[in-house]
Amino acid sequence: MADFRRLPGNPPAEQNLKASGGVFVQRAPDLGLASITVRAACTIWAALVGASVACNLVITTHLSSRSDEPKLNSFYVNAMCAFLGAVSLIPQASLTQAPFRRPTQMWSLLGGLCSLTSFANTLGSQLVGAQIDLLLQLLGLLSMALFLDARMGRITCSDHRRIFGFLIVVAGIGANSFHVADGFDTVQQQPLFTAVVLAGVFVSGLGFTMQAKCNGQLSVDIGGPARACIICAAVTLIGGSPIQAYIYFDLGVPFEFTLEDWPLWTLTGLQSAFYAGSLAVLPAKLGYTATYLAIMFGKLASSSILDAGGMIASAQPFTVQRALSLVLVFVGSGLHKHLILRRWSWDSKRTKHLTAMIPVHTTTRETTGRVVEEAVLERMGASLGTPSFQVQCRKDQPSSCTEEFSRTTGICSSCLGDGDARSDGRALASSLGIMFDLELSVAKLKQNLLEEVKGSLAAPGGASWRAGNEDTVSKSEEAAFCDKAGSSPPAACGFVVPGIASVGPQMIGAGG
Repeated sequence: MADFRRLPGNPPAEQNLKASGGVFVQRAPDLGLASITVRAACTIWAALVGASVACNLVITTHLSSRSDEPKLNSFYVNAMCAFLGAVSLIPQASLTQAPFRRPTQMWSLLGGLCSLTSFANTLGSQLVGAQIDLLLQLLGLLSMALFLDARMGRITCSDHRRIFGFLIVVAGIGANSFHVADGFDTVQQQPLFTAVVLAGVFVSGLGFTMQAKCNGQLSVDIGGPARACIICAAVTLIGGSPIQAYIYFDLGVPFEFTLEDWPLWTLTGLQSAFYAGSLAVLPAKLGYTATYLAIMFGKLASSSILDAGGMIASAQPFTVQRALSLVLVFVGSGLHKHLILRRWSWDSKRTKHLTAMIPVHTTTRETTGRVVEEAVLERMGASLGTPSFQVQCRKDQPSSCTEEFSRTTGICSSCLGDGDARSDGRALASSLGIMFDLELSVAKLKQNLLEEVKGSLAAPGGASWRAGNEDTVSKSEEAAFCDKAGSSPPAACGFVVPGIASVGPQMIGAGG
C-alpha cells in the first residue's frame, strides 16, 4: 500500500506515484476577494475578445473593398488573415515546452479545410449586417455541436434542456432577422445570391465546430493549441490555393495589397493571436461556460454598435425587438452549453489543503472515466485558483481520452514508450480548483474507486467513511483520520476524489 504520511501541499515523489499507480490530488487555496477581482477583470477581457471578432469583420470588409471585385477579393483576404494569424502565433508556439509528437489521428490535420467557407462571413456582413452574420454563424456552431453530441451519445431526445436552449436560439435569430428583407436593397434585388451567401455563413459555423474538434485532438498530440492553429492555417492555405489560382488566372482578379493598409493587416494577425491566446488563459480563470457567454456578449454588443453606426452595411437602429431577440439568443446559448455553474460547499477554514494518493488498480482502467468527464463539464466555471496540471502514466497501464473530454478541456493523458508523458491543461485544474498528478482514466469510477479510497484511507479505530451531501465525521474520526494522513494541525487535512466524493472532515457527494 502507498505511503500516505505526508504534509498537505507536499506532493509525493514521481517514482512513488509511478510505483503505486495512483493519483495525487491537491486543492488550491481559496483566493477570496482577490479571486473575485481577477474574475471580474477576466470577464471584461473575454468580452473584449468577443468584440474583437466583430471589429475584425470591419477590417476584412474594408480590405476586400480595395478591389474592383470585392466578392472575389474576399478569398484572398481570408487566406491572408489565416497566414498572418499563424505568423503571430509562432512566438507562443515556440515557447511551449510540451514535446512535439506525430498526430495519432490523421483526421485532426484536416481542420484547416473546415474554415474555407469563412470568406462568406465578410460577404454576409456586407449584405445583412454584422449581427445577423454572427448569429447565423452561431446557429451553425450550435447545430454541429448538437449533432456531434448526439452522435457520441452525450445527448438524447430526452435531454430537454439543451434541445430547448437550441430552439430558443433559433427563435431569437428569427426574431432578429424579420427586418432583413425590407432593410437591404441587395437582399431584395438578388435574393438567390443572398441566400447562397447566408448559407455559406451557416456552413462556416458548422466548419468552425469541426475545426475545434480537429484542433482539440491535434493540440493534444503536438503539444498545445498554438501549434495546432499554425498547422490548421497551413492546411487552410494549401486547401484554398486551387480556388485562389482559379480566381487569379481564369477570372483575372489579382490580389489587391497596398502599403497603406499594413496597419489593418497587422491588426488582423494580432486579432488571431489575441483570440487564440485568450482562449488558452480565460477558461482557467472563469470556466468554459462563463468564458463562452462573456465572449458572446462582446460579439452581440459590439455588432449592435457597428450596425447602428452603419460601419459595415446600411445603418440598423437598435430596437426593442432586436434587444429581446438578443436576450433569447443569450439565454438559449447558455442552456445549450449545459455546463452548470455550481460550487461545492467547501469549508475553507477546515479544509485549507486537501491531499491524497489513491491506489488505482489496472482492473479499473478499462476506459476513460465517464464520471470524471461529466463532473468536469458540470463544474466548469467553479474556479478556485490557477494551479498547474500534469498527467503522467505508466507504460503498462495506457490510458485514453474520449473525444469530447479532449475537445472540451484541450488535454488528454497518453503513454509514450518511456512511460513519462506530460500534458499541460490549466483550464481543467483551475475549474476544479485542484492539481492532478498521474492517471485520471478509470472506469466504473463511482462504483469502484470510492470503495478503494475507503479501504486505503480508513483511519485506525474503526472510523467510518460516508459519502453524501454535506455529511461530516465526528471529531474523534477526524483526529484519527488526520493522524494517519500525517497532517498538522488536524483541522487542515482532508482527502477528496474529484467528481465523486470527498472523504475527510468535510464530505460532499458528487454528481448531485
